[in-house]
Amino acid sequence: MPRHPKPQGLIDYELWLAKGPPRYCHNCDHYGADGRCLAFGVAIPLDFSQNPDSCPTWEQELPF
Repeated sequence: MPRHPKPQGLIDYELWLAKGPPRYCHNCDHYGADGRCLAFGVAIPLDFSQNPDSCPTWEQELPF
């Protein structure tokens, strides 16, 4: 007997996992506690920080 088809919610979740986290300044390793970009040494404009995938140098190291 074959398996039932995957539920759409599970398919959506698997696609979300494959894409990785959303790339905002707030979850980038270069985002300083003072709101400055440590990679460029400048304050980040609000509109830039609110848009995902704005920066080509976004980076998130593994936590271990």
